[in-house]
Amino acid sequence: MNFSRSHRILFTLFALAAVTAMSRIGAVAAAPRDYADVSASDWYYSSVGHCTEAGLMGGTGDTRFLPEMGATRAMAVATLYRLEGQPGMGGGKSGTFIDVPESVWYTDAVEWAAAQEIVVGYGDGTFGPEDEISREQLAAMLYRYAGHR
Repeated sequence: MNFSRSHRILFTLFALAAVTAMSRIGAVAAAPRDYADVSASDWYYSSVGHCTEAGLMGGTGDTRFLPEMGATRAMAVATLYRLEGQPGMGGGKSGTFIDVPESVWYTDAVEWAAAQEIVVGYGDGTFGPEDEISREQLAAMLYRYAGHR
């Protein structure tokens, strides 16, 4: 597989978050569940296993991880939220951003990240959950998350 530089950086940053989580919970190396698009010869094989086993990331269905797919802003926030142990929020209630609907898979994660000032949105009342996350946006989120901790 041929990854762009930005995809490699994004995946490396997510893997770093997973390794941090593994050191906190004492997990050992793991193989990913049976994803059709992740093989043992892939350089990210163990990282996918760690992220899956720790519950930080899952596939995009039962059999696919889609390692070449870019990450969205919702995916990034959800990963940090899971890393934090999914603290209770509004039970799927939304209200911080006009484009974050209630009771979708990322609602509580976005609300939590906004409450912790890890995300601030675009300034027009939107978060852009389905927007592909840029390197600078991810760096800002990780910086704010580190400050939160």
